[in-house]
Amino acid sequence: MENFNRKNLPVLRDEIAKALKSVEEKHGITFKLGGISFTDDHFRSKIEAYLTKKGGETVDPGKINFDRHARSFGLSKEDFGKKFSNLNGTYQICGIASRSHKYPILAKNSKDGRIYKFRADDVISNLKTYTPKLAGNVTTTLNIEIKEKFISLVGRLSPENLTCDGEIYGRAVQVRLSQIKLEWRNLEKQIGRKVSETEAEKWMIDKVMN
Repeated sequence: MENFNRKNLPVLRDEIAKALKSVEEKHGITFKLGGISFTDDHFRSKIEAYLTKKGGETVDPGKINFDRHARSFGLSKEDFGKKFSNLNGTYQICGIASRSHKYPILAKNSKDGRIYKFRADDVISNLKTYTPKLAGNVTTTLNIEIKEKFISLVGRLSPENLTCDGEIYGRAVQVRLSQIKLEWRNLEKQIGRKVSETEAEKWMIDKVMN
């Protein structure tokens, strides 16, 4: 090895983690390697150790840190391990980067297993609207907030709203319609199924009747 670089450091990091496994198993602890800073002939990384046995149960070091800082970012201890979705997929909260005020929440992508950083307010919002998927890509009963969003879109699709009571027409109307359809598709992606205008209109009627 002639120098340290972005290609060989991840390999070294994995080998260090594997080498520490025997120490973890022998002493009942878990090591956590932090980020790496480096020059051509030197690299530095913070290493933390956590007791992994507490009352006979394994303790996730990510949860320990999350429990300590969650309230500072508007979350609770119970939010650790919860899932949320956005346009890029479904994620599970697995930690918190307390020093990162812009993107402090760590969550693992359900498909590729990679960990990503998120804004706290985005996570809080997506937790409220998350609907678990069942087999066959069918979701459970939609929550009230999701239904309200579809009801709002149905209302915006009415001719009087699309045209602002006849004050706009042509290209301007098409732009408004395209935006509504985009928001509709994004909501469908979020819940994992299609929602027809008829279904949303029924929710609107039920809301008025109740």
